[in-house]
Amino acid sequence: MLARVAARGGTVASHFYVASAEEEIDDVEEYVAGCRPPERNENDHCLMACQVRVSGRRGVLLIDSGYHVPRTVCVMADRLPPHTGELPMDCLSGQLTHGYELSPNHKFAICSINRTTAAGTTSTDRTCIFIGGHFENPYAFAEYRNIFHTLRSRVRRSPEGRLLSGFYFSLRPAGHGAPALTVFWHGTDGQRRRCRLPLSELSQPELLTEPQLEALQAAGRQLRLSPDQWQQLLQRSVDALSDRKFIDRVLQVNERILYELGTDDPPSGWQRPDV
Repeated sequence: MLARVAARGGTVASHFYVASAEEEIDDVEEYVAGCRPPERNENDHCLMACQVRVSGRRGVLLIDSGYHVPRTVCVMADRLPPHTGELPMDCLSGQLTHGYELSPNHKFAICSINRTTAAGTTSTDRTCIFIGGHFENPYAFAEYRNIFHTLRSRVRRSPEGRLLSGFYFSLRPAGHGAPALTVFWHGTDGQRRRCRLPLSELSQPELLTEPQLEALQAAGRQLRLSPDQWQQLLQRSVDALSDRKFIDRVLQVNERILYELGTDDPPSGWQRPDV
């Protein structure tokens, strides 16, 4: 991300730094009361931040690919322009709306995420982004969690937040459903379409039907990838889904991260994997 900012010229890239974010905070006021996150925390992902002043007014710019936010967000302490305000985005399961504010001590940006499912159910989660300093330890919980997260995806959004195309797959324990990769794209009628492709067929392209091939081509094209880039990305995904030993090891490491480094309580009978 920094390289893309730097490529636009000027010195703005030198003012960005890596910030950390912790999701689903219950007591936001207590969390942001200090000058740093609590000693016991789970920084779920990282993003880019740049503190700014507009005519003496404090604010921060955020570039957040971890949440697939399709534009640079500006969070002003007084919530006046150029404050981004609410940012609507759609997702495969419904609608998201991100809202941003700065904490009273200006050490955190608080992101409120309102979710509305297709069935009309609503919920709100709040994420605290520490902007008072650089993310100092890329080998702690956040980086481990990103590397070993069991849901992998790549998506493309419009600047207005519309989900355009992408694909995703999950790494699951043996016996928990056949492995598969799902692609989604928009048809000529403007409607979003989705196609689930079992690994057994992806591993043998000659078994793919014409509609499945068309789905793959449409998703890759709308991701703005060349045929070679799309084929390489698909092949790497197929290789990962085909390697049972690799998946089992990732799942084991993921459990250790959650139950030893993190704050989640292990399920009854859980034993520490030997990894």
